[in-house]
Amino acid sequence: MHLIWNDPRILDKAKVFPKKTNFVEVDSYKLKNFWAPDIYFPNEKKGEFHNVMNANKMMKLYKNGTHHQAAVKLGKFELPTFQITDDTNYSNAVVNYTLRGEFSFLKADFHLIRRIGYYLIQMYIPSLLIVMLSWVSFWLNVNSVPGRVSLGVLSVLTISTQSSTVNASLPRVSYIKAIDIWMTTCLIFVFAALLEFSVANVISRRGSGHSHLVQRILRMTKRKWRGREYGIERSEEEKGLRKRGGKKEKNGNTKDIIVNMDGTVDFKDSKSDEKPLFSHGPLYAMYIDSACRVLFPVVFAIFNIVYWVHFLNITDYMKEKDIGQTASPSVSHNASLKMATGNGTYG
Repeated sequence: MHLIWNDPRILDKAKVFPKKTNFVEVDSYKLKNFWAPDIYFPNEKKGEFHNVMNANKMMKLYKNGTHHQAAVKLGKFELPTFQITDDTNYSNAVVNYTLRGEFSFLKADFHLIRRIGYYLIQMYIPSLLIVMLSWVSFWLNVNSVPGRVSLGVLSVLTISTQSSTVNASLPRVSYIKAIDIWMTTCLIFVFAALLEFSVANVISRRGSGHSHLVQRILRMTKRKWRGREYGIERSEEEKGLRKRGGKKEKNGNTKDIIVNMDGTVDFKDSKSDEKPLFSHGPLYAMYIDSACRVLFPVVFAIFNIVYWVHFLNITDYMKEKDIGQTASPSVSHNASLKMATGNGTYG
């Protein structure tokens, strides 16, 4: 930080300056004998002086009474945006103002921002990769329950942990921040991928006919066809029954006529109570996975476009608004310094 000020009390000592130079350098040991402005930042989070062997200060004293103090580097502000103001309150019972003349004053507005590169590497890119990783489950088989469940649960837990870490590293505020919207949306996408697997798995299992298929295969293997007397072929399950013909009902179903060995006749519906060997459940589950392979990336891409366009433009709007209303906080992309001079009356 460079400090330049003019002290008229030094003008009468200009004869001690060397003829070939316009200024004299004053080291840190003699600097305490000169008056210097007391500059401080009331809302700073952390500050320190760089001292090695001596105090890291130096002053140049010019012949016209101008002082130029050494530079101190300022950087790495923790707050994203704030405005430095001077607000002093006095009690009328203690202080009485007396007009003595006009004096110059200086006004400065500082627009300070965070560097976006750090947050891209530490927050945005990792959460983006986790969301894309959760989409891998759409390419896995719907019956791969352990793999898809593990991938979905780990993705949800990772996003939740990262969101907690982000909130712990930022100041607590009462409003919703841009990073909160991003992390919440990523969590919704990851949870939706896990929920999609649950729906697809239930649909694929409903009415699949696997149990009925196994029962029919077992029944067919138990049948042993053998020749009997009278030339009648029958199975052990028929218990002395044989089919002689069929009768069609009005509803379209057919009845088998079964003649018993004792001469009695029975009728039995030929319509099977079994469910079909193949169902549409696995096919519907495959359609759902195929649709989600396209739907999830497209919706997430639309969200990214809206998110970045909105928040990159709103900061420029807030900066222009702050120029007209200096009393309100402002946000800007490029750090800038705005200074104005004028005349004021002080006592």
